[in-house]
Amino acid sequence: MEFQILKSLLTLFFFVSITFTTSVVASSSSIIRPVKPYIKKACKTTPYPRLCEISLTLHASQTKKTQQEFCRAAMASSLKTTRDATSIISKLSRQKMSTYEAKVIRDCVDNLKDSTDELHRAIAGFKSLSRAKDANFQLHSIKTWVSAAETDAMTCSDGLSGGAGRKVRSKVKQEVRKSVAVVVRHISNALSLLTTFKYKS
Repeated sequence: MEFQILKSLLTLFFFVSITFTTSVVASSSSIIRPVKPYIKKACKTTPYPRLCEISLTLHASQTKKTQQEFCRAAMASSLKTTRDATSIISKLSRQKMSTYEAKVIRDCVDNLKDSTDELHRAIAGFKSLSRAKDANFQLHSIKTWVSAAETDAMTCSDGLSGGAGRKVRSKVKQEVRKSVAVVVRHISNALSLLTTFKYKS
């Protein structure tokens, strides 16, 4: 009797787990709207088109279908991704690690914070393009800031290779490189869109 009850409870638990998992996956999939043709077109020439499509679908306005809006959305997506990566990598420092590993993590986080600051400046500058005395010079500065943000993010993983007596565990390397790669790809796409953008007052 007890065996039958236990069996029934396990069956019920399994059914509820499957139902819950299915509903979560379904709701997650519905978050990203279908990619619009104008977004596909805008992303076609970027280094990572599919990533660009997802970013613009999530961050770009559905009513503003301009290159200016796509650049703004790509930078906003890059900023969010950089913040997320900073948080993920910062949490690694809570683990027990060597002095060298701790230094690598600190340096990486500092570089990502620099990237965040540069993206902030770029976004603020982009918002004020219409009020700039020299819009072309301002746009050049924006591209420079975004390019610097990309360089700082790439520098983040420089210390992972280590050296004599300086070793970083594989798990730490993988986590950092994975997070940094996503940041660099987002920023690369934003920079690509900015490169082809022609401001019209």
